[in-house]
Amino acid sequence: MNKTVLITGATSGIGFEASRQIAQMGGKVIGIGSSNTSCDKANGKMLSYGFNVEYLACDLSDQIMVKELTDYIKSNYTKLDVLINNAGVIYLKRRIDSNGIEKMFSVNYLSHYLLTRLLLDTLSAAPKARIINVSSIAHRGVRMNFDDLNSKEYKVMKVYGRTKLAQLLFTEYLSTILNSHSITINSMHPGIISTNLISKNGIMGSILTTGFKLVGKSPEEGAKTIVYLASSRSVENISGKYFVDCEPVELEPHAIEKNASQILWDKSAEMCFLPRGLDF
Repeated sequence: MNKTVLITGATSGIGFEASRQIAQMGGKVIGIGSSNTSCDKANGKMLSYGFNVEYLACDLSDQIMVKELTDYIKSNYTKLDVLINNAGVIYLKRRIDSNGIEKMFSVNYLSHYLLTRLLLDTLSAAPKARIINVSSIAHRGVRMNFDDLNSKEYKVMKVYGRTKLAQLLFTEYLSTILNSHSITINSMHPGIISTNLISKNGIMGSILTTGFKLVGKSPEEGAKTIVYLASSRSVENISGKYFVDCEPVELEPHAIEKNASQILWDKSAEMCFLPRGLDF
């Protein structure tokens, strides 16, 4: 796999495991972590497996840091073959980022919207680039509330589900406007994974994390569909689809609704201080 791959949330869970598997296949992996500490720890673990991954720290809730990250990528890489938007958090209590945006929405979705848009020209430099958005089955029971994207009414799993629904609507919209470019974009659900997604929430977070680890898939199993979408020739011309266990699955209408995807795109552009149209 002679490709350059960037993956967010690469220091633990399915992100780390996908990074390891892609590096094992020969890919050049750029792994994004939330802090220098998490990156250093992941780097040591990856080296113990015998693989080199370039770990970069970036607080995805900080749009300035995301822009600095993309500047670094553009300065050091002439092309990017695969972008995997994987990072995700669950906060039991409402938090806001430096721009006043609810932080779960900021990290899980908006940062990936910004990262993707800023790297589209670098992706277009690759002969056949791929974007992979990690979503979740949690999108099923929710609908976007465009009047309250900051979730002032904060119900944890509803807010989380909306961030994952946003990833799907983003995939739907971008897949339609990338038709004339050599870039595909797909989304996927990894399953319930035994990771530390909810661990940064004090004692309750630790308790819930233990529960997830008892019932969830291993990170190795959860990473399979990500690696498949990043590497398989059988999906190199497929775009705008949703995958579960390496198979395309039909989404419910609310997850691919064109008007909702357009509204989300426009509001996301406004929140990231970007124009609505693409100019790459």
